[in-house]
Amino acid sequence: MKFRLAIVGAAALLLSSCGSEEYPMPATQATSMLASLGYSPVLATMPAALGKVQVGFETMPDGQSVQWSFRQGRHDLGLIVATVTPNGETASTVKVAYAEGSDHGGGTAGRIRQQIKINLRPLFVEAVDSTLEGRPFDEAVRANVEAALGEGLGPTMFSGVDSSLDAEVERRREREPNGPHRPFDGSRKSSPQGPTQPSTDLSRFNN
Repeated sequence: MKFRLAIVGAAALLLSSCGSEEYPMPATQATSMLASLGYSPVLATMPAALGKVQVGFETMPDGQSVQWSFRQGRHDLGLIVATVTPNGETASTVKVAYAEGSDHGGGTAGRIRQQIKINLRPLFVEAVDSTLEGRPFDEAVRANVEAALGEGLGPTMFSGVDSSLDAEVERRREREPNGPHRPFDGSRKSSPQGPTQPSTDLSRFNN
């Protein structure tokens, strides 16, 4: 029993709640409506700052939750899970939470993971809420999410490029410590005349 409680406690720590909301509909109806979010245009395109993140969607076998999974290459960034709990026969509570992925590394993937957890999650909360309330998606939420992600991940998008360029420069320095060797070409010797003087003597045409 103690072991089982420890597992439940660990699972609770892995889920970071984003609050819950009650809706006047049976849990089965709420889950069915959430399943349609896999085809929703409001979530079909991720914000530009997460353009390289792969997103998967599935309805869970428990019949009470749906989840979105996030990956970047080999990095398992985490999940956003919407779980429906019955509140009697005519109402239900839905909680949207973030769950850590199996990869807990740092670096660029770690920064992206934090942005998904903190700044991307409101996009999915709004998608769930607008769907279950039968209203249009609030595009102001998307704009705020885009701005937050752009601020949080702007430098990240170029950090990999910068480090790659630095590494290439260093490799070239190791191969050619005195700089690249170029044969001397006397024909390309610069003229001793000043930059404003013509390279051809035109004085013979002045007579």
